Amino acid sequence: MELLTVAEMREADRHCLEDLGMPGPVLMENAGLRCVELLDVKLGQVSGKQIVVCAGKGNNGGDGFVIARHLALAGAQVRVFLTAAPEEVEGDARLNLGALLAVGVRPEPALTGPQRRNLTTALSAADVAVDALLGTGLTGAPRDPAASVIRAINRSGRRVLAVDLPSGSNADNGQVPGDAVRADWTVTFARPKVGLLLHPAAEYCGELFVGSLGVPESAFARLEPRAAVLTAEFVGAALPPPRLPDTHKGTYGRVFVVGGSTGMSGAVILACRAALRAGAGLTIAVVPRGINSSVESALIEATSVPADECESGSFSVAAAPQILAAVSAADAVALGPGLSRHEEAAEVAALLLDELTCPVVVDADGLTAFIGRLDRLARSRAPRILTPHPGEAA
Repeated sequence: MELLTVAEMREADRHCLEDLGMPGPVLMENAGLRCVELLDVKLGQVSGKQIVVCAGKGNNGGDGFVIARHLALAGAQVRVFLTAAPEEVEGDARLNLGALLAVGVRPEPALTGPQRRNLTTALSAADVAVDALLGTGLTGAPRDPAASVIRAINRSGRRVLAVDLPSGSNADNGQVPGDAVRADWTVTFARPKVGLLLHPAAEYCGELFVGSLGVPESAFARLEPRAAVLTAEFVGAALPPPRLPDTHKGTYGRVFVVGGSTGMSGAVILACRAALRAGAGLTIAVVPRGINSSVESALIEATSVPADECESGSFSVAAAPQILAAVSAADAVALGPGLSRHEEAAEVAALLLDELTCPVVVDADGLTAFIGRLDRLARSRAPRILTPHPGEAA
């Protein structure tokens, strides 16, 4: 599933509003309805439940007004607390504030300490709190009165539904620079935002749901997002079909895992097991000679090929032609698990990528081997998949 930055989501919204002529209030109504639908599922039904909606003056607060209106119409006992004066609410949010007043729900202020004590009392009796305080436009730490309301929500111990994102979280980078709502459920809209899948913000989301705004796919197809998250459906579609009876292990490809060093044989072992679990027919570990016996004893399905090592227990440069000869039959190569950062092992990794033409997953110390020699990584003829953690990516 594609992930969007704040700027990309704003462009999708602009396209809907200006190019397609979709009314903003329709998008806000759909956002609010998705949240009410989830609450109805999570609470069994919303009728008779006590629900506190904490709303800001922007579009996120406008979503909150829609939620409160539909909850009230469905029979919930709703109280809305507003962190701004009503006259500060503008645009589509103001339209929905008027619609909320029309069904008999009048927001209460949460601007001062005494007013927020009323909020604390309401939260203590609530079944659920709805966080509609701050949207994706926030870049720094929340300020009062929103910060105090966030703290009140967190102290209440109530279950919390966050609208689009937990208030106080950064939707682009996943940072939490100050107070932030700790939600049980987060309903984000149209596509997940990048920051909601990054820590620490991901820890504040609880269960993450994606709600439809009724926006056509053309609004997103033109964006070319650069980030995505793997889903079970995506992986299932990418995996090969079930194996046929009239086949054998050689039918399903040969994976070579090249890496390991003294003290780091476990990485190669785990990678080999993963390759077999993922469906590789034949998996072969290519490791320094000194750890070959321990790797063999840990792997009952994969085979191994020992290669020359230097005094540190890593591959020596002399191992490069031996490894190339071994992997000549490979359909894919995993390069780097447990390789070590020894200069000879790093040179072996670079020499292998100079020559390999089959797909190569470059992992762990296979990535650090190319610090200062990214040109060699770039000019490799092999299709490459890089799997860095943040430090390796840096």
